[in-house]
Amino acid sequence: MEQQLTLDYYNTNHEVREVLNNSISKNQIQQNLILKFFQVHSSNFTPCEIETYFPNFPLTSIRRAVTNLTREGKLIKTHKMKIGKYGKQCHTWRLA
Repeated sequence: MEQQLTLDYYNTNHEVREVLNNSISKNQIQQNLILKFFQVHSSNFTPCEIETYFPNFPLTSIRRAVTNLTREGKLIKTHKMKIGKYGKQCHTWRLA
């Protein structure tokens, strides 16, 4: 299972040992919470909208979790778009 967690965490800053293990653990918690969010809310959401429910999660972590969950077939990227917080069109995702 740890190997799968490592694949879901993009270790771009080359963390090692305890720091890496903590980041992988935090990554999995965030991803599980975002999946549960979609399971509870049956609607389409942009990553920025998800951020309003999880203000302590960096937007980059939310985007990473959404990407991973999409790759795993748990979320679907839709064609529906919404205006994001920067005034640009953003894709939405929903539960698969």
